[in-house]
Amino acid sequence: MSFRNPNAPDQDKAIRETDEDAVTSKLSAVNAGYIKDEFVKWFVKRPARRSPVINRGTHVRTIGLDTLIIKFLEIDDEKKQIVSLGAGSDTRYFYLKASSRKFHKYFEIDFPEVTVKKVLTVRKHKELSDLIGEDAQLG
Repeated sequence: MSFRNPNAPDQDKAIRETDEDAVTSKLSAVNAGYIKDEFVKWFVKRPARRSPVINRGTHVRTIGLDTLIIKFLEIDDEKKQIVSLGAGSDTRYFYLKASSRKFHKYFEIDFPEVTVKKVLTVRKHKELSDLIGEDAQLG
């Protein structure tokens, strides 16, 4: 069900387009050795080298969020849920699964157009779909 008026101007286009910029910046930081992410390569259509300041910013943001999330997951043994608003092509779920981090549920929420692209990428690459498993609800 869509709540968007088909005749209205597309006010969210600029927001949706930040996903491609963010994932390209992350791949640039990976390629420059600032961070490790074995999954991001599958989400970038046109790799681009970013400036060192962008790579360092991506590094700080990635490490900061990873540190906070890992500390949250390690607090106790209770079931944990992670909700990622505006998840885009973020690969954190795959990183957490591959590193055997325990969480009960992981939700990613974004615009339908962004989510569809991510689902198609996951289905296209066995390395990603294997981490999700058969119980996941994609779409």
